[in-house]
Amino acid sequence: MTEPADGHRPRAAVTAPTGKAADRLTAALQQSPRRWTRPTRSETGSGRSRRRPCTGCSDGDPAATPGSPTTAPATPTDQAPIESFFGHLRRDYPHLERIDDPAVLDAELTRVQLECNTVRLHQAIGYVTPDDEHHGRGPAIRRDRTIGMKDARRNRIDYNRNHPPERGP
Repeated sequence: MTEPADGHRPRAAVTAPTGKAADRLTAALQQSPRRWTRPTRSETGSGRSRRRPCTGCSDGDPAATPGSPTTAPATPTDQAPIESFFGHLRRDYPHLERIDDPAVLDAELTRVQLECNTVRLHQAIGYVTPDDEHHGRGPAIRRDRTIGMKDARRNRIDYNRNHPPERGP
């Protein structure tokens, strides 16, 4: 099988079959050589995109099956929450990656877990701790925070109305 002029080899050529399957594959590739070349700028509509619109799963890409993810190759799909959590751990607790002793690492992770669950406010649950949410205190804390923010705004407006800014010389 010959390689296209642009240097990109079709995926089907990576696992080259032998015998009749190879003959069928070679014939199919020779019948539609355009399938393995890059589209011109006029075909894509702009010079920014190199991908052609999907025409189905019959373009020789074994990974493009119905129901397969359509994200970039290294993009996490079902692992996204875990990857996000590990990213937060690495950023907020960089010393954890330098611990070599498993017992010390386990003790430090237990300390970090306790801090994250009882001290640190989490955006996804309305800026309360998971411990507060677990014990049913979350709705009351959010309600009190809303009332406190309204009171603080009202007090700030009243103060600024009664205390005009001082003018300098």
